[in-house]
Amino acid sequence: MYAFLRRHSDPDLAETVTAEVFVKAWRHLDSMGPEPLGWLITTARRTLIDHQRSRSRRARLTEQIHILERSVSLPGPESAVVERQTVLAALERLSDTDREALLLVGWDGLSHEAAAKVLGMSKSAFTKRLGRARQRFEELVDPTHTIRPIPVRSPA
Repeated sequence: MYAFLRRHSDPDLAETVTAEVFVKAWRHLDSMGPEPLGWLITTARRTLIDHQRSRSRRARLTEQIHILERSVSLPGPESAVVERQTVLAALERLSDTDREALLLVGWDGLSHEAAAKVLGMSKSAFTKRLGRARQRFEELVDPTHTIRPIPVRSPA
């Protein structure tokens, strides 16, 4: 059995398929008949074809993954520098109060409540200030950023 499979595949695959064929033979011992060689070779051939198909599928999928990985362009270090410069320029153009609100939350990691205490205001007032500061910041970073208007209901 192994010699037949070895003629048609590499040693590792021949060994694997031989083991599978004998497991299948054990399960179908009653249906093989007095001369099992024909059944064994047919089963070995079919099992080998299945393995070769699986290998071929895996190889195609692996190649497709490699092609996709090569086609994805990752941003280089220059894009990080440009992004950083854009953010710093936008922060500089903000008012002191807007910049402080953003930095207390974004840089210092304070909660709205803690940042409001630092600035001596209520939490709701700080939340409103922060929302406006974020909006102005986004407009400075991305001037094409458009804000969707809130729909106004007509009186019924």
